[in-house]
Amino acid sequence: MIDSIDPSTNEPIARVRQGSTEDYQRVIQSSQKAFQLWSTIPAPKRGDIVRQIGDELRLNRQSLGKLV
Repeated sequence: MIDSIDPSTNEPIARVRQGSTEDYQRVIQSSQKAFQLWSTIPAPKRGDIVRQIGDELRLNRQSLGKLV
């Protein structure tokens, strides 16, 4: 476990588990599969998906900002 420390108060704000080698290997394999699928989607559709993600991020920027 790794403690995330708030630099302004020096207090812990979260604990996260460090990934294992197996975790990283699963991420790499999943990423490769996702890339293969993503590359089959036409560029205009990919652009639309990325725009939708940006729209959702902007809608939730207050909550996301608090997490940061």
